[in-house]
Amino acid sequence: MFYLQLLFSVLFIFFTAYGYVKNKRNIMLAGAICLIVATAAEPLLTGVNEGFLSSQEQAKYLQQKD
Repeated sequence: MFYLQLLFSVLFIFFTAYGYVKNKRNIMLAGAICLIVATAAEPLLTGVNEGFLSSQEQAKYLQQKD
């Protein structure tokens, strides 16, 4: 996960600088999206994984109860 965050952080720096120099707002927007992905990917994936495991445990418990 560290390398994924590092990749998106580097892409943020590159896209933002390139978009600023070339005066292209869409490239700068892509840089901002890379920053959002870099900071939000780990908590999002952790939450999805915990929710999935919790639903599996609950399904096993309900099957045992019957």
